[in-house]
Amino acid sequence: MEKWAAQELQYTDLGDTRRKKRLISIVENLASQPNTSVPQASGNIAAACATYDFWNSPYFHPSDIIAAQTKSTVERIKEHSIVLAVQDTTSLDFWSQSSHHIRSVTEYPAQSLDRKRQGNLNKLIKSLDWDFDEEIEL
Repeated sequence: MEKWAAQELQYTDLGDTRRKKRLISIVENLASQPNTSVPQASGNIAAACATYDFWNSPYFHPSDIIAAQTKSTVERIKEHSIVLAVQDTTSLDFWSQSSHHIRSVTEYPAQSLDRKRQGNLNKLIKSLDWDFDEEIEL
């Protein structure tokens, strides 16, 4: 996971190399435990506080990180002559379901928290090379 995060964020410029190292550390922590909270994924309270402080930093904008990740994506895509971006949009509608059924599906993280209208729109975009033999991470 570590090599992936450093490679994915290699173009990140946050004005200070320490911020880039912190970003890579945050990504590694959260990616290694995606189902846990920030304090749990961080390992200790100091690292969790550092994560929250990083997110509230006035020294850079989230678009700086997005731009770097976009550049990494473009570089990966350049390795292929043709790339397809395949999108699957699935609508889930629990509006007409019985209250017993609605309670049973609330265990799923994709479930809407809106009790008046139980539903969710899931989008999945996969990028494939032209021969369909390799998935490219977007």
